[in-house]
Amino acid sequence: MTTSPIAPEPRREHRPQGPVVQGELVPVAQPYGMPQQQAGHPQHAPLHPGQVQPYAAPAAYGPPPVMMLPAPKSVGVTFVLTFFFGVLGMFYATTSGALILLGVTLGAIVLAVVMIGILSVLTLGFGAALFAFVPLIGVAAWITSMIWGCMAASRHNERLAAQYAAAGYRPPGY
Repeated sequence: MTTSPIAPEPRREHRPQGPVVQGELVPVAQPYGMPQQQAGHPQHAPLHPGQVQPYAAPAAYGPPPVMMLPAPKSVGVTFVLTFFFGVLGMFYATTSGALILLGVTLGAIVLAVVMIGILSVLTLGFGAALFAFVPLIGVAAWITSMIWGCMAASRHNERLAAQYAAAGYRPPGY
């Protein structure tokens, strides 16, 4: 009699032919290579009342954990951004540094305007000529942002290389 194309084939017990890889699920009652009873082995001895079974950590299944590290930052891109956008270009390399320098710059400009305004009133307008020097605050902030941004990007890359080394990985280019 032939088998029907509709009826399923009878189930066969499938056992792997080679050694079992750690973490592989095997549909058998006993692991391969272990006899039914191992005489004298304490791990497989029957438990008596009040006896605690030794704990064995479960085997890890699945892929190894993925390590997510931030990407390196380009010092050249940081320089170009700070060259064209000044303090705002620092947001690429260091957000906290950009906020600090932006606050210091705006504070210095407000302080300079107030001081020059008071001096202008006291000197009957002759102190107003000092307003020509207020843009120097912006130039100083611009140069500072280029230096600070490039140093921040470089330090970020050094910390990243140290994290990669601690994890045992070597990113491209290191």
